[in-house]
Amino acid sequence: MRLLKTFPALYTVGVLLLVSTTSCQLVEDEPRSQTSETSQPTVSKEVHSEQVSVDKVIDGDTIRAHVDGRSERIRLLGIDAPELGRDGDPDERCAREATRFLDDWIANSTATLRADPRSPERDQYDRILAYVEADGVDVGQTMLAEGFADLYTGNQDLLRWSNYTDTYRDRAEPQCIDGTSH
Repeated sequence: MRLLKTFPALYTVGVLLLVSTTSCQLVEDEPRSQTSETSQPTVSKEVHSEQVSVDKVIDGDTIRAHVDGRSERIRLLGIDAPELGRDGDPDERCAREATRFLDDWIANSTATLRADPRSPERDQYDRILAYVEADGVDVGQTMLAEGFADLYTGNQDLLRWSNYTDTYRDRAEPQCIDGTSH
């Protein structure tokens, strides 16, 4: 006991270390969302899904599809792909490759839109915000894995955020032209 009175800071550090170690163990023991070998998330809290016909890929994170009989723009939730140049501005690095990758995969096909209850239904440009899946594969997560998109950090409360950050951390280097794509 005399040692504790002599070194109160050491005692405090020891207690904090014990508490933080116990807390970390408790967090590790909590159930995690299940993922398959390909890291595709299985999230049961998503509320709404809908099959759509993809008409066009606008860029690496936006598509046009028929939703409820209307042509709608859909923004892939959780990712931010490089922008194609507009109004004389150059393309961002890998923008054309990201768009081409997405176009080759899902243009003129059927996809599933999945809403996230932690996300607004639409963004400031009136695009539907949704996860997009093709043949059961999360398109946004694949765009991250292939290096054609970054994480969209504007909403880190999304149900798939943890899976997306893991995928982003382990992503491939995209095969694209250095600098701007033309």
